[in-house]
Order: sequence, then C-alpha cells, then structure tokens
Amino acid sequence: MIGLLRGTVKLKAYQKSWKREFEKTKQEILALIEGKDVIIEHIGSTSIQAIHSKPIIDVAIGIKTKETLIEVIEILANHQFDDRGDRSTSGGYLFVKYTAPETVNHHIHLLLITDIQWINYLDFRDKLKSDDALAKAYEKLKIDLSLKYKTERAKYTKGKESFIQCVLNK
Repeated sequence: MIGLLRGTVKLKAYQKSWKREFEKTKQEILALIEGKDVIIEHIGSTSIQAIHSKPIIDVAIGIKTKETLIEVIEILANHQFDDRGDRSTSGGYLFVKYTAPETVNHHIHLLLITDIQWINYLDFRDKLKSDDALAKAYEKLKIDLSLKYKTERAKYTKGKESFIQCVLNK
C-alpha cells in the first residue's frame, strides 16, 4: 500500500508493489506526454529494496530542454496531478498525486537533465543501491528521525540533509 497523510512521517518495510506502482505511474505519464523526449526514473527510498521508507513513490522526470519542461508541466497540470510549483534546489518542479484528500502517494519531480539536482537524485540512489552498509546507515537515520518527528515532515527531511550531502561528496 502506498500513501501517507500529508505532513506526517511513518516508515514501512520495502514492498515489491512499490516498483510496480512506479512502472504504472511511468507508463501513465508517458501516455500523457505523448512522445516527449524525457527520462523517467524511480528515485527516493522506495527505489531501494533494502530499506524502510515513507510509502510515497518519488518519480524524477529528466528533461533535455526548457521548452519541453514547460510543455510537460502544462500537460501534467491539466490532469490528476497537483501542481506544487518550482521547488528549485529542493526538488525541481513538483507535482503531487493523492490517493485521498491529504493522503500523498506520489511526488513527481521535473528537472532539466543538466540540473545538479537531477544528477544528485540518481547518484544518491545508485550509491545506496550498490552499498548495503550505506543503505542500512541511511535507514537507521531515517528510523531515528521518523520517531523524533512523526508529525513534522520538514524537520525529518532537514535531518537527512547532512547524510545525503556526505554521500554525494564521496
């Protein structure tokens, strides 16, 4: 099951259904944007099989040109995605998908493929996937933070920043 009440933090053990949900969402987006030149990646903790994560599927859409980025934003904004605007270095252009009011199940991040955030998303994910000890250290941090900040998602996210930066600097 995916979805989490907005603003809350609750981790779940990895579920195989998360990969299937990502693939379903990827196909849904590809059908909507009809052949636009994009790269769609599963990012975030739900893409790492070894660790607990918030049950929200993070999808990154890498786009080659600013023109295509604007077109994709317009397409998604006219469908079932909630437009959260440009988050700049905090995640690119963000759309959210809900399973119910206030229950978030997807974060859709749109970025130019030249954006450092696009590169960092993929680099961080790939480093965790290739290093079980690193993934488990990240999981431990996430569990500790989730117990401390059950209803304070912004503080939970902020608490992960130094670990993520350390991994990216390796």
